[in-house]
This record gives sequence, structure tokens and C-alpha cells, in this order.
Amino acid sequence: MINEEITIKHLDILLKNIVDVTQFDINSILLTNSDFSPFKENQKNDFTRVCQSVKRMGETFKYFKSEINRPKVFGLTKEGIKAKELGGHLKYQNSLTEKPLDWYRLIPIILTVIFGSLTIYFAKLNYDLKMNQSDVKKENDSLIIQNAYLLKLVDSLTNENNLNIYKLDLTNSKQKESTKTD
Repeated sequence: MINEEITIKHLDILLKNIVDVTQFDINSILLTNSDFSPFKENQKNDFTRVCQSVKRMGETFKYFKSEINRPKVFGLTKEGIKAKELGGHLKYQNSLTEKPLDWYRLIPIILTVIFGSLTIYFAKLNYDLKMNQSDVKKENDSLIIQNAYLLKLVDSLTNENNLNIYKLDLTNSKQKESTKTD
């Protein structure tokens, strides 16, 4: 039995060296790109087992599938193409696992929440100020009207008071004249 490490190593060799993703032969690619020599009797059986193990692993992880009428010819699936682009089986499997939050991803999230909250807070303050501004404007208009009314009232009282003073002066001067003539 071939161990998993050797199978993954040869699966990576296979994925890296596939030229035509629609049709390829596992045995011929591994024969030309691996360190096996199937012409030596002791490596011939190992090479066959490695090829079978790579074929099983590739089909298990759905990297490739065999063509129906040509059992030794395979084609890469979407997963196989991604594994080829990423550089092998382990790199593809690592890309599938969700990475934990690290500080480089956590800091922008925290800053976004802080600045988003501040933006909402200041927008609310701005809205409240605009609402208060209209209330203050109404109150200011009311005070202007009251002020105008009070000014008219003061003017009328002042005019009345001046008239009364004038009348008092007239009456006082008449009284003085009448006392002088007496």
C-alpha cells in the first residue's frame, strides 16, 4: 500500500504537469515527470500502485473523471482546475478551509463599525439641529412680533405719558398764572 504523502506528492506532480485539461493520461504524465523508472523490476509495481492511488485520490476529491469510452483518459473538473491553478492538492484544500480572523482582517472591521457608528451619530445630531433650528426660527419670529407689539405699546404709552405730562404742564402753568394774577 502506498502512503498518503507519496500519493499527494504524485497527485501534485500530475496536476502541475497537465497540459490539456480536457484529456490526459495519468500514467504517461507521471512516467515522464516522476522519479520512477518502470523499466526497473522493483519500481514497476510501485509505479503501478502509485498511479492507482493517485487515480483513486483524484476521483475521491473530484479533481478529474474518466471518459466513459476511454477509461485511461481523464479530464479535469472545476475542482481539479482550481487545484492545478493553486499549485496542488494541499494548497487547494487549505484554500477551502475558513481562516480564523486575524488582526489584519479584524482591525478594518472594528474601524468600519466605529466610523459607521460615528457617522450615524453625527447624522442624527445634524437632523436634531435642523429640527431645533426650525423651532428656534419660529420662536424668533414670535419674539419679533411680540417685540414689535411691545414697541408699539411703549410708543403709545410714551405718547400718552408725554401728552399727560404736557397736560400737567399746561395745568400747572395755568395754575401758576392764576396764582400770579391773584
